[in-house]
Amino acid sequence: MAIAMRFSTNGDTNAAGIVNVKMPNDVPLGHVLLKQNFAGVNYIDLLMQQGKIKHCHNNNHDKFYIPGFEATGIVQSTANDVKWLKPGDRVVYATWHTPGAFQDYRLIEHDYLIRIPDAIDERIVAASFFRGMMAHTLLRRTFIAGPKHVILIHAAAGRLGSILCNWAANLGVYVIGTVGSEVKKDIAKQAGCRLVLNYNTEPWVEAIMELTKGIGVDAVYDGVGKDTFTGSIRALVPCGIFISHGSVSGHIPNVNDSILGNKSLFFTYPKLFDYKAKHNKKDLIIASNEYFFLLQNKVVKINLDTACELRDAQLAVTSLESRDKTAYPLIKLSS
Repeated sequence: MAIAMRFSTNGDTNAAGIVNVKMPNDVPLGHVLLKQNFAGVNYIDLLMQQGKIKHCHNNNHDKFYIPGFEATGIVQSTANDVKWLKPGDRVVYATWHTPGAFQDYRLIEHDYLIRIPDAIDERIVAASFFRGMMAHTLLRRTFIAGPKHVILIHAAAGRLGSILCNWAANLGVYVIGTVGSEVKKDIAKQAGCRLVLNYNTEPWVEAIMELTKGIGVDAVYDGVGKDTFTGSIRALVPCGIFISHGSVSGHIPNVNDSILGNKSLFFTYPKLFDYKAKHNKKDLIIASNEYFFLLQNKVVKINLDTACELRDAQLAVTSLESRDKTAYPLIKLSS
């Protein structure tokens, strides 16, 4: 029997609570039984908790679901057809589109799993793996950033933003970052930004165009959305790319072809399920190895929040409502 946190599918926070989940006697083919140690918390967890987006695989129209998209744990047993893992292996996963991480034991398809190197703190991996894989998708697949590029990263002091800045700076990219408050400027600079601008109070587009001598940036990574979209389009070079990966300020207004066509711009909204799905295990292995290397060598720095107990998982999720906090929430799943 597993112990799990459940949330309501309609956003009723009063309905959250601890439940028991029955585990099958035998591990089904292609699956692994994990004793889970820690789970990370992501913005998608908050949106689902609020009822703003639905569990896409809730075909039975259940009133409740087990939240969470990433966790670490120890392999307990494997199906007969799973040969590459053994009991005692430390693993991590991010399921991208199927929640269920907030429980102490879990049956999961083995293709989601990645071994954790011995030298890396499991808690750091649990808290940041989802964002680390997203950062790889943004910097190494959607647009391959390198030393010849100038890029703009919005919300540069945020959790994903800081990983992007760390990673991009290590690649030799000239990184410009924006933040929503003055207190976050130092965080963004420490993360690797050469120039940091406040998108709420400063003429950031003009500053970027002055810095680049009227040319603009090669790519914009935007997790803010509505408040920064128009300025981002202005700040891009002709044939530049706008990469949307979030909308904390609201959804981007309708994008018509003339907005992009004026400068022959590219627009994309990459999703992890398409880039790092279980059917693309080879790229998942490549991405995780690159990310683990950066963690091991302290290139990417993760500021962990104090781990909360599973019974307090709802508080960890709602903590993401505050855009002033930058520490990574973490949930302890088992003793």
